[in-house]
Amino acid sequence: MRRWIRIGLWIAAIGIVFAVLIGGGFAVTVWRHTTITTVERAEAAKEFDQLHARFPLRKPLIEIVDPGPIMTDIRIHRAPASAPRQPVKHFQVLMYDGRNKRLVRSSAPIWWMRLSGEGLAKRIGLPVGDLTITEEDVERYGPGIIADFSPPGGGRILVWTQ
Repeated sequence: MRRWIRIGLWIAAIGIVFAVLIGGGFAVTVWRHTTITTVERAEAAKEFDQLHARFPLRKPLIEIVDPGPIMTDIRIHRAPASAPRQPVKHFQVLMYDGRNKRLVRSSAPIWWMRLSGEGLAKRIGLPVGDLTITEEDVERYGPGIIADFSPPGGGRILVWTQ
């Protein structure tokens, strides 16, 4: 019996070490692909406008109509299932914090969507809501704005793919 307890503790310890290593790897990747600058609101607005000019013709994949505290009106504009998948490698994020005048630019690989809690739940057959976005949804949508909204309290967040 003691031997099984010892084996179980070693397996748990190894699992914890792997979890810390994987989490640390994600944190380092995000940190290396993130820049933070201090800018005025007008300069940040120019950055957002320039990005919108690159993708002018269609609505974002995720449209947040009411960005209040509980975000009750969210619409997903999925491409039809017959639409061809386009290679998308990274999400790009531009976020402005009006209170601290910080403009944050970041990038994350698209395959991280596969590791999300919702993605894993869907893969093993657990029910998830209609608001779940998959890697396939993003690839069928193609390059463009994924989401653009202003959270309560000021600021703005824009997510796109190229």
